[in-house]
Amino acid sequence: MITSQQVDELARLHPERFPVTTLFLRLDSGPDKRKAEIQLKDLIKRERVLLAGRELEREQLASVEQDFTALGQFVQHLDRKGHRALAAFSSAGVGLWRTHLLAQPVRDRLVVDAHPHVRPLSRLLNQLKRCLVIRIARDRAALDWAHLGELTPIESRTGDVPPDLKAGGFAGTEERRIERRAEDRRLHFAKELGERSRELLQGDSGALFLLGGAAEVVSAFEAALPRGLRSRLVGRIPVGPESGAAEVLAQVTAALTHYERSRAAGQAEQAVRDAEHGGRGVAGIPASLRAFARGQAATILVAQGLARPGLACSHCSALVLAGERCPECGGDLFRVPDLVEELIHRAAGHHVEVVDVEEPSPLAACGGMAALLHFRAAASDGGPIQVTRETSDK
Repeated sequence: MITSQQVDELARLHPERFPVTTLFLRLDSGPDKRKAEIQLKDLIKRERVLLAGRELEREQLASVEQDFTALGQFVQHLDRKGHRALAAFSSAGVGLWRTHLLAQPVRDRLVVDAHPHVRPLSRLLNQLKRCLVIRIARDRAALDWAHLGELTPIESRTGDVPPDLKAGGFAGTEERRIERRAEDRRLHFAKELGERSRELLQGDSGALFLLGGAAEVVSAFEAALPRGLRSRLVGRIPVGPESGAAEVLAQVTAALTHYERSRAAGQAEQAVRDAEHGGRGVAGIPASLRAFARGQAATILVAQGLARPGLACSHCSALVLAGERCPECGGDLFRVPDLVEELIHRAAGHHVEVVDVEEPSPLAACGGMAALLHFRAAASDGGPIQVTRETSDK
């Protein structure tokens, strides 16, 4: 299972001379295991055509060809182990070889560039963050970690909760006493689970929290949680301790995807709204890239699928759509095929989050990019950066 730390490490890689080959390949289930091999051969064939138009040295081309050979052999002998996709990064010239099997499908892609392309991995990590899942019944619970489409059991717990009273069993004072005892036991069990949840989440500040089970049981348990835990709860799913792993994973994936999509859409709306009112937000590709270069950006929102060629500074963090010299430091600029990939690569070293936003969203009106800032742009930075409305990506 790939981690955010591994993706950050990949994003920071930038071999000075030899290019990096990035492969994302679906591993469809079924009897035809050669489908992935055939698709890889087609991807390599298309990439060779593109390489013919680039000014690569003989040693660089030889390194890329070694990458292609190694990838073909790896896919041919790959033990999929139920996984649905492969992410691979290779640069034979510098001895780079990293592979990751993924539980979630990705779009087939083969790219040869100056650094690894990690955008699909960043998107997966954003949408399917590490999450504690607690599935509760009246007197038992199952605790699991969910991450990137995989479920890892932690433990099961049983509470000393007496069964519910049946009609006609007792009456009057005795019945109320038994009901109070059952309620005390349920509350005690809920507090035990809450304390265990707090322990598990305490060492992972980025992890999310989901509750599963019948609505009335989940509601009662949620009410007994400490306020700090309730603030980390991102959803409720209709699966209890008795549910199978496949059903749980499907519900968890749907809940986390919905949460992250809603969160990203809300951040995009906030950035555009703040940009229009001179707050802590900017909108438009030029303004967002400028905010990043100046260290103002905390989160950059990018329309899903946005790709624009541009220029990058060889001396600082600046990225621009066009120009002769770097507008920030006056340094040399070099061409990059995709500003978004270059932005993700550079953002990893500056602790800036780059988030994909599904359309329709407010980003469509401003070129597909906006940013939330650490602080409002000062007059010395050229004044508040206002929203830039763009009608197309051309």
